[in-house]
This record gives sequence, structure tokens and C-alpha cells, in this order.
Amino acid sequence: MEQGYDYRSKPVVFAAVVVLSIGVSEYLVMLLLERFKIIRYRDIIDAVTLSLIISPVLYYIIFNPMREKINRIKNLLEDKDRLNDSLSRQASIYNELQFEYRFLLDTLPDIVYKIDANGNFTFVNNAITRLGYTPEDIIGRHFSVLIDQDEVDLISSASVLSNYQNKATGDDAAPKLIDERRTGNRCTRGLEVHLVKRHATSKDELIVGEISSSGIYQLDADASKKAYTGSLGLIKTHKYAGTSGVIRDITKRYNEIDSMVNIKNMLEDITQGMSLGISLLTDDSVILWANKTAERHAGRTLQEMIGRYCNEILHQHDEPCDSQFHPCPLHEVKETGKPSLKLHTHFDNDGNKRYIEVTAYPITESDTGVVRYIHVTNDITDKHMLQEELKHKNAMLNEINTSLGKLVDDKVAEIRHKEQLLIQQSKMAAMGEMMQMIAHQWYQPLNAISLNVQDIKDAYEYGELDQKYMEEVVDITLTQVNFMAKTIDDFRNFYTLSKKKVRFDVKNNIEVLFSMFAQVFKKIDIDISIMASSDVLMFIDGYPNEFKHVILNMLNNSKDAITTQPHLQGRIEINIYNNEQRDKVLISIKDNGGGIPAHIIERIFDPYFTTKDMKGTGVGLYMSKTIIETHMGGTLTVTNVEGGTEFIITLDVAGTLD
Repeated sequence: MEQGYDYRSKPVVFAAVVVLSIGVSEYLVMLLLERFKIIRYRDIIDAVTLSLIISPVLYYIIFNPMREKINRIKNLLEDKDRLNDSLSRQASIYNELQFEYRFLLDTLPDIVYKIDANGNFTFVNNAITRLGYTPEDIIGRHFSVLIDQDEVDLISSASVLSNYQNKATGDDAAPKLIDERRTGNRCTRGLEVHLVKRHATSKDELIVGEISSSGIYQLDADASKKAYTGSLGLIKTHKYAGTSGVIRDITKRYNEIDSMVNIKNMLEDITQGMSLGISLLTDDSVILWANKTAERHAGRTLQEMIGRYCNEILHQHDEPCDSQFHPCPLHEVKETGKPSLKLHTHFDNDGNKRYIEVTAYPITESDTGVVRYIHVTNDITDKHMLQEELKHKNAMLNEINTSLGKLVDDKVAEIRHKEQLLIQQSKMAAMGEMMQMIAHQWYQPLNAISLNVQDIKDAYEYGELDQKYMEEVVDITLTQVNFMAKTIDDFRNFYTLSKKKVRFDVKNNIEVLFSMFAQVFKKIDIDISIMASSDVLMFIDGYPNEFKHVILNMLNNSKDAITTQPHLQGRIEINIYNNEQRDKVLISIKDNGGGIPAHIIERIFDPYFTTKDMKGTGVGLYMSKTIIETHMGGTLTVTNVEGGTEFIITLDVAGTLD
């Protein structure tokens, strides 16, 4: 159903319609009254009609506007209440945000500031206390109070901007200011200044600060909408109110950078003095830097090398190194990530061949992660030439060694021949001693056998020769013969050289030797004592017969010394003991034969040296020292002690036999 026309939306039309309706109604009523002859109510009808006509006019002219104003006032009051509630909430949020913002600013380690158009501080956070100030000390004062006076004019807009009038600088070259007016890309970043602490007495107490600042502008509420456009953007529609900024303490970073620069310079100085050529290459072998030695190796200046490929500079050809004779170390480094060493042949500017050891290894820039390569060259041309010369001399030396080898072999054969003569002489002397010993040992058995033979004759003449007698004589004779045979075996074994090292007890070995020669020393009135405590380690690895021979030589040497002293009761003490570490066994042979003259004691172990005139060969002590020190790995020493001489034999305690 279509909606009808709403006359109430047009008060004048509505009033006209109402008046017209009332007029038509009155006319119809009047016709009816005349028809029915009721004329007396005409005045009343006119009055009612007039009232009806006036009522809508009064409603639309007076009462309806008043009602609308009352409704509008009511709505405004409701809107006011809503706005007040919203403003109250916004104010609460604003206060909370302001508190958080202030708390955040006060907890920042950086100094946050705001200055007005005159350069005076209007706000500063608590970080200002790092300079010895409180915010109250700074607010209202000019920013120059914090800046080293030598730098104020270098960072103040009043002093700096006059130098840039009518000059286009671009964003990158724009001046940096503490009271910056510009915003956006042209604001100040990374301005380094020296900050002055409160009560500072010297420039050593200055702090290095880094300032970032930007202008603050108030919006011009009366500006037209078009004023927001233009090359400078919103600045046209704002009024400059001051500057806000942040000052960061970069003293530590500044010192670290300064230290790093010093270290870098020091390292460069060190590399400049090195004999190695050092250069820095990119991933594609472009030279970025080189030291003096690298320049010398290449025969180029640093300016001539930077930006060029290393193969162009070092090998004088356009193609990268990648041949059998010039393998590129960078290829191996890129594959393995480990240093690589190669040998190259380079040519200097004069075309001279140089032999170069090339080492390459990667380094990574910590801030960018870019990989660079250290290229180290070591000119070993002189070394290579020396090696070639050395090869030549080695060849000559080999020829000389061949000749010398023949001479050495001849000399060794001669020495061995002489040693054989010495050994033969020693054997002959030993054989003579052995014959004397056998003769001495056989004297009593032969005498007993002789008496038995004579007794057999007498027994036969007197008729006493019977079975029992013969058995007794045979037993006695065989006993003596066995003793004589054993004597020969003992001496033969004694003089037989041992062919293999065996483990033996030195004390037991000495006691066996003593049992063979006890009668010899007893006959000439020499007492021999053998002493060793029960805990002594006495087993050694060596040659027992040779060891016995050495001990016998020591005993004979003592015997000869004692017998030269008339009316002397001879005494020889053999003491066996270990060192503190108990890894050595020591045999001390001490006599009272008067000692060895000091001027010859150092020579008694020399071959053919003797003090016995024609009776000695000078071989015994020499062979004894050779056996102990050369064959058995020990030592044999001699010293004079009170009243005589002491020989000390030192040998290793037995270990594991091979």
C-alpha cells in the first residue's frame, strides 16, 4: 500500500487544508441550517469555526516550535551527559597514559628532552641525573649548559643555519642540530657531542653523547584546508613550538670504537712490517686491501691493486687460477671452509720468476655476515733456490759419504782388528791365570793321588792289598779326579763368553766366583767379605760370565795393590745395595791397598795403561769398563777412599727381558 502525503511535514499547507476544510464544513452546516430554518445558532457556529481556524495556527506558530526546542534542549542535555562521561573516561585514560609515559621516560637510560623556540629546556627526564643534575636544575635553562662550550656553535641552529642559506644540501648532507626545527627525513640523527657533567673539573670527565632531535609544531586551527599541501607538507600549517630529542650516552661505544680503531691501526702497522704479503679479497677474488709486502710481491702500489682481480695482479693474466700448476686456494676454502696452502709461480714486473706459497682462509664480517678472504703470500724464492742448491750439495755429500763410508769401514775393520788383539791378549792373560789357578787347585788332589799310589806299592809288598783296600783307594782317587775335572769345568765355563743376556743374581754370581778363588786370597792373607741386606733387589739382565770376569779383575787389582804393602792385613769389602729409587743395583768393591796416585787415576781404564811394568798388560780394567758400560748399559767408576780404592759398578735392576 502506497504511503499518503504527509501534510504535517508542511505546516502552512496543513493549515491551509484545515482552514479550507473548516470553511467547507461551515458552508455545508449553514446550508443545512437554512434548509431546516435554524438560523439562531449562526453566531455560535461562526465563533466555533473561528476557534477551530485559530487553533492549528496557534499550534504551529507558538506551541509546536516550543515543543521542538524543548525536545532539542533535552537531547542536548543527554548529549552533554554522554560527552561528559566520555571526556571523563578519556581524561582517566589520558592521566593513566601520561603516568605510564612519564614512568617510561624516567626509566629510559637515555636523556629525553624538550626545548622551546629559544633553546630553553621545558622538559627533561630523570636520566639527566647521570650528568649530576635533577630535572628541576635544568628546566628553564639553555641547552648550552650541557654541551662542551667548544661545540655549542657547531650544533646550534642560530650559528649553523646562516652558513647554509641558499644552499641545497639534500637529506644526507643536511646539518645536524640539537635545536632542530625540521621533521621527517631531514631531522637530526646521530649527532655526536661532548656532554659536560655538573662540577666537572677537566675535559677527561666529558661524556660522549649521540643526539637525535626533531622539530615540534602546533596546528594552526584557522588555516584553510589548502594550507596542508605544499613541498614542506604540514609545516606550512603549524607554528614552531620547539624541539624534542633524545641524548644517548655512547662513551663506552665511542671508547670501544676508538680502541678498535687503534687496534686496527696497530694490526695494520704490524702487517706492514711482516715479511708475508697479506691482502683482503672479496668472494670473486677482487682485492680490497693489501699490505706493503703484498705490494712489493706484486710490484704494484696499493692504489693500482685495489678493485683488480688477484690473478690480474699476481699472474698477469685475465683468467682465474685453476690449473694443475696454479690451483686456486679460494676454491678449496669455499668448499671446505678451512685454510688452504698452495705453491704458485708468480712473475714480477721485470718478468723474474718468483716461487710463492699462497695461503687463503675465510673471515666473516660480524655486522653484515659477508664472507671475505685473507690471502697470504710468502715469497720462498730464496728458500727454493737454497733447496735446489741443497739438493746439489746433498748429491755431492752423498758422493763424499760413499768415499767416507769406505774409509770408515776400513777404520772400523782396523779398530776391530785391534780389539781382537786386545781380546786375544786378554784371553792369553786369562789363560795364564787359569793355568795358575788350575795348578793351584790341582796341587792337593795330585799330592793325594801320589800318596795313594805309593801306599798301593807298600800294601802290595806287605800283603795288605785286598778287595776292601782297593775299593777305598779307588774311591779316594776318583774323588780327587772328579774334583780336578770339576775344577777344569768351572774355569772353562768362567772363561766362556755369554752369547745372550740372561737374568741372574749378582750376589750369587759373586759368591760362585769367590768359591773358585778363595784359596788364592786366603793364601796371601787377604780377607774378602760380601755384604747385602735381605731387601736388596739384586737381579739384573746381562752376561754372568763377563760379569764374573769384571769382578775378578777388580779383586785382582785390589790384590796387587795390597801385596805391594808389606806386613799389611789385606781386606776387600764387597757391598751390594740399591739407590733411593730402587731402580739401580750398585756393587762397591773397596780395599785397603793404599789407593791410586791422583795423577794416573783418570787413565787406569785406558787400553794398555798399566802400573805393573812388565807384569801387566793394561787390558783388564779397559775390558772391564767396556763390558759394564757398552755391553751391559751400566757404569764403572773408581775413587780413592781412606786407606785404599773403591770401584763402584752401577747396573739397572732387572726388568722385562725381550
